[in-house]
Amino acid sequence: MEHIEQGTCVFFYHQNSLELGMIREVHPKFLLVFYNEGSLIKLTPQRIVLSSREVFNVSTPLQCITAFADRIDERIPQLDLEIITPRLETGRSYGFAELCALFSLDDDAQRFALFLTLKMSPETIAQKHSSFVLLSDSERKLLELKRAILSQQHAFLIQAEKLVQNVLSGVPATGVEKDFLSEFRYQLNENLLANENSDLIKLIQAHPSEHSFQEKIILLKRSIGDINPETDEVIALSGIPVCFPRAHTLEHPAPALTDLTHLQAFTIDDSETRDFDDAFTWESLHSGFRLGIHIAEVAAHTKKWNLLLAEARLRVSSLYLPSEEIPLLPENLSHDELSLKQGSLRNVLSLLVELGPDLKILGSSFTTSQIRIDRNYSYQEADKLMSEFPFKLLLSFQTKLQTLRQMEDKRGDDRYQYYLKLKGGHLHFKKIDRYSPSRLLVEELMIFYNSSLATYASELKMPLIHRNIEQLSYFNNENPEEAENGTSFFNAYLSTTPSYHPGIGADAYVHASSPLRRYTDILNQMQVSHYLRHQNIPFSSDELEKLIPEIETRLLLQKELIASSDRLWFLRYLNQECMNQPLQVKVLRKTKSTCIVEVSPWNRKLQLITDARIFPDTLVTIIPTGIDWEKGILLADTV
Repeated sequence: MEHIEQGTCVFFYHQNSLELGMIREVHPKFLLVFYNEGSLIKLTPQRIVLSSREVFNVSTPLQCITAFADRIDERIPQLDLEIITPRLETGRSYGFAELCALFSLDDDAQRFALFLTLKMSPETIAQKHSSFVLLSDSERKLLELKRAILSQQHAFLIQAEKLVQNVLSGVPATGVEKDFLSEFRYQLNENLLANENSDLIKLIQAHPSEHSFQEKIILLKRSIGDINPETDEVIALSGIPVCFPRAHTLEHPAPALTDLTHLQAFTIDDSETRDFDDAFTWESLHSGFRLGIHIAEVAAHTKKWNLLLAEARLRVSSLYLPSEEIPLLPENLSHDELSLKQGSLRNVLSLLVELGPDLKILGSSFTTSQIRIDRNYSYQEADKLMSEFPFKLLLSFQTKLQTLRQMEDKRGDDRYQYYLKLKGGHLHFKKIDRYSPSRLLVEELMIFYNSSLATYASELKMPLIHRNIEQLSYFNNENPEEAENGTSFFNAYLSTTPSYHPGIGADAYVHASSPLRRYTDILNQMQVSHYLRHQNIPFSSDELEKLIPEIETRLLLQKELIASSDRLWFLRYLNQECMNQPLQVKVLRKTKSTCIVEVSPWNRKLQLITDARIFPDTLVTIIPTGIDWEKGILLADTV
């Protein structure tokens, strides 16, 4: 504790500035300090960082402080850093009293001059709590870097304030430097994702405007081209990237190891798909057959893709929403130059499977190939061809694969899925048959490809990001019958260590079949593609492991956003098509003021408010009468 007495001169901090003052009055819980040519301030004793031993005349505080400051200024040249630093040991902590003793400083002015010299040299001497430390060369360089970053951020915020002012005043964001816009977009989105009240967010909030904060964000993001006109407010305010900040072009791909262009490769996908990333070939051989499962080889083009991979890392996965698709990669790549489009010549990462006449697997291998896409089949088109060559044989092979996995047919009542689509300003549901022959075929072949790649990499001790399943059990000790059997549920997680995947029946499993749609698939494909070309693999196990928490966090966020966006569009659909018309719902549970219902036949859950008494596990017919848009709640009467 510093010497506290009426009339002592003191150093204290006020608004991040070191001030020199004099104690005018001492009270039990505070001090009244004279400073700044006549100002008075109340301070707790703990706010005093240095005090004089000499007591000055409190009746003439300004003159005393001025005279003492002059004495301090006279002593500062005698305590130059070139005099101080040679006598200090790097990394050792020195208390201020110890330093004064080291330099034989008894005079108050000398002590205050030393304190000022130390505080004015943070690039050389750092204060850590009540001690001072001479920084090492590496520490000084790190400090210089931090200062440079702070300086850059300060300059960025000045530009950002000008941009915000212009946009919210109706001035278009034209003529702004691309690098600044890219940084503005990145910082804004990352702050929104983390829900951080950063300097940038505070700047936007504080700007006077008739718009709400949410409206300001949407205006800014539209102005800088970060979102599309059709992007809904859930996505726009979330911070996930939508548009790409710069154009990306492909370099010439690495040469393929195998030429399969003589085969007729085909894809099977949704009729509206444009990002085709898997294709198939089938050959008849003397010994039987050869199946080829081919995945678009994004890794063949990633040698100079640092910026694009960084962008994919922020996105993690393509998003398919009612109003738009938000791709993992720019559309000119995912929908065109890398897509396995009909008539295109493409590099692929192939799994070639040798089959006997009875379709028994004789062997398999991975290679990089070049194929020519003969046909893009829709699921509906492929379903009509299942009795023809080669689809009939593929269906038989699918059955064998399912048997090998020892997986039972678990098809239940959830055969159909309904996806909301916005087309021409009108919302409609697209009905998907999850159990159509072609969908089940493609699903089984993708499982086979991914599990085969996981096994291949495991045998080579090649690090990949595996998708594992953890089986957990919950036991209710209060109920003996439930405690005996328990309740099991499964938790999916990513890891560089493979483990048995009970949902698929595979000893190891990775995602590698959708590199146009998933970031992990690109990373896994890069590992294998580089190995096959006898190149060093890009990532160590530790490097992949460090990426996993970030990937899982963003995937979880995306899942929540997709659900919120879908709920918003479903309410809009109900408002468009179902107001004042009978609608059947199943009551799932009641809350304090609402109930959660599932709306048939689309299996959509939402909150409902109705005046009637309804009970869980019952089917109820309702008449929608309105929507609370702010809370996302459907208002309805019951029949």
